[in-house]
Amino acid sequence: MSHSSIAVLIGLARGCHPGPTAVVTLIAGMLTMAGGASWVVSIVTVITVLSGQLSIGWCNDWLDATRDAMRNDKPTAAGAISATTLRMAAFVALGLTVLLSVWVSWPYGLWQLVLVAA
Repeated sequence: MSHSSIAVLIGLARGCHPGPTAVVTLIAGMLTMAGGASWVVSIVTVITVLSGQLSIGWCNDWLDATRDAMRNDKPTAAGAISATTLRMAAFVALGLTVLLSVWVSWPYGLWQLVLVAA
């Protein structure tokens, strides 16, 4: 893996708002398993919630890139990643969220997509 690829991955990791992403994903996984879902459904649900949270974080940093230009704690302002890369990552993660949400179930899928859109 090249140095620039590693830099992009680090920028994506910083831009996804890792704390809230991890907490929401963990809680969703615990609730899914506590609700009696199978391991397959639980794992797909966790991946779905994770991709939704990644999409939210990356979209936020993409849309706020200009406003965040004066902050050195933001990956776009620090030059770790471009707003274009964040936008592309957000849309890829959103697409994965849509596909997996519908796979789990229609009611769950609709609820997940409403939460991501909010």
